[in-house]
Amino acid sequence: PPRIIAPHTALRTLQLNNNRLTALPQELCTLVHLEHLNLAHNRLERLPANLGELTKLTALMINHNPPLAQLPDIGGMLKLVDLHAAGCSLTCLNPSFPKLSKCLTHLDLSSNQLQKVEEVGDLTSLVSLQLGRNHLSDLPPSLFLSLTRLVDLDMCHNLLHHLPEGISNLVHLQSLNLENNNLEQLPDGLCGLPSLEVLNASANRLTEVPEGISDLQSSLQQLRLDHNQLTKLPESIGQLSQLKTLLLTNNLISALPATFGRHMPELRELTLRFTNITKLPGSLCYATKLQVLRLDGNDMEIPPMEVCAQGTIPMLNHLKFLRSVTHNTMRNKFLGPGEPTTVLKIIVKAASHRQDQNLTQATIQETQEQED
Repeated sequence: PPRIIAPHTALRTLQLNNNRLTALPQELCTLVHLEHLNLAHNRLERLPANLGELTKLTALMINHNPPLAQLPDIGGMLKLVDLHAAGCSLTCLNPSFPKLSKCLTHLDLSSNQLQKVEEVGDLTSLVSLQLGRNHLSDLPPSLFLSLTRLVDLDMCHNLLHHLPEGISNLVHLQSLNLENNNLEQLPDGLCGLPSLEVLNASANRLTEVPEGISDLQSSLQQLRLDHNQLTKLPESIGQLSQLKTLLLTNNLISALPATFGRHMPELRELTLRFTNITKLPGSLCYATKLQVLRLDGNDMEIPPMEVCAQGTIPMLNHLKFLRSVTHNTMRNKFLGPGEPTTVLKIIVKAASHRQDQNLTQATIQETQEQED
């Protein structure tokens, strides 16, 4: 009630979150010294029209007010740093948004009903931008031209068909979430982001990975491409030397690049569940930090199913063994033209379980065949 507010005009922090408020009195805006205002998790249908008069606000939390469909003019809040408006019913942004360009660093507009976000492109101080779970199907080409300070960008669960090439301007971007959109390809400009550490493009319609993905070799640590329509991977993906996690579940990939793993010393998790993979390259054994290797849902031949069932370490041991046998055979058994050629038939059997470790046995049968 207004009578409660009147004696407290010097308030700097006001917490009204987690109540059942449906409206706020206009007198709230007389608290001109407020710096933090938390109205989250209520049932507000509208905000006071003169809310923008709270010019000392640095943080405004209005998230999770489902009936809230629009924001008032807040262009006067020239000190506002954090604005959290997730979980409302916003369909558009107030034209006053660009006035916040010099101060606003964190903006959360996720889980709304936004279809356009042109005004966001003028917020040049943004470090974190959350636009996930909206109705965005297209982004204006100029959206990313001025957001050069952006570190975290989330656009998951939208209807995006493509990304503007201007995304290459996000030179400080470290995390990009594109999960669950309608993307058929990733722009080449994405491979020019020198600070990108996390890229989530799962659950899209991707059919290929850009050849330039290796340009991210000094920064990219996590790459999620699961639940797409990928049929192959470029050789260059094996150059991601800092990559720790690669998720490829539910794609149409039938083979990994021949040298995959050789230059990936940091790889810890690789999931290839429910793909068309039947063989792993021997070079994967060079990924010595690999802890999680998921192959279920595939008809594996190398390693065979019984070895796969034993876990990651036996699988890597199997690949290492095959690689060493192949290497020694090529080095020691090669004979010149016109001479007998040694043909190795390697019949791999699963070793019996031992208490302290799982190993793989191999029986090597050598036969001599005379060349014609």
